[in-house]
Amino acid sequence: MPEILNRDLHRLNHLFEDMGLNVSEQIDLATKAFLKVDLDAAQKVIDRDVTINNDELHLEKLIIQTLALQQPVASDFRIVMSILKSSTDLERIGDHAVGIARETKAASRDRIADIDSVLTRMSTTVRMMLEQILTAYVKTDVDLAKQVAKRDLDVDRDFVTVRKLTTQNVDVDADLIASYLFVSRLLERIGDHVVNIAEWIVYNHTGKIVELNLGKQDRRQAEGSADATTD
Repeated sequence: MPEILNRDLHRLNHLFEDMGLNVSEQIDLATKAFLKVDLDAAQKVIDRDVTINNDELHLEKLIIQTLALQQPVASDFRIVMSILKSSTDLERIGDHAVGIARETKAASRDRIADIDSVLTRMSTTVRMMLEQILTAYVKTDVDLAKQVAKRDLDVDRDFVTVRKLTTQNVDVDADLIASYLFVSRLLERIGDHVVNIAEWIVYNHTGKIVELNLGKQDRRQAEGSADATTD
C-alpha cells in the first residue's frame, strides 16, 4: 500500500472512531435528559448535533479526495467505501439522539417506572453495541461485528416490551405514552444502524454484503422473546 494512501486511510479511521464516540455520548445524554426531563441537557444534545453533521461532511470530503487522488485498489476501495457508508449510519444515529432530546420538551414529569427502566436498558445496550462496533471496525474484527449484531435482538425485545407496557397503562396521560413509544422506536432504530455498520465491516473484510439483522430476518424472534420476558 502506498505510504500516502496508508496515511489517508489511517486518518479516515481515526476520524470515524472519534465521530462514533461523540455519537455514543449523544445517545447517553439524550436518554438521560428524556428520563429526567432535563431541558438543559436536551438542549446540549441539540446544539452538539452540528458537530456530528460537520464530522460526516469532513469525512465525506476526505474520502472524495482519497478516491480522486490515490485511486485505491479493490481492497483499499472497500475500506474507503465502508467508512463512507458507516459514517452515514453514525450521522443518522446522531439524528435519532436529537429526536430523543427534542421529545424531552414534550415529556411529562409523571413517569412510569417500569418503562423508564426498559428505556434505560435499551440506551445502555445500544451504546455498548456502538462502542464495540467501533472496536470491531478499527480491528476489522468480523467475528466481533457479528456478535454485536446479535445483540440487536435484545433491543428489539425491549422495544416490544415497551409497547406492551404502554397498553397496560391506559389511564396514563396519552402524550406521555406517545413519547415513550417514540423514544423506544428511536432507540430501536439506533440498534439497526449499528447492525448496518457491522454489515459494512463484513463487506470491508470479504467484499460481500450480508444481512446481519436477525430481527428483520424473523421478527418473531424478538416478539416471542419479549412475550417470555413480560409473562
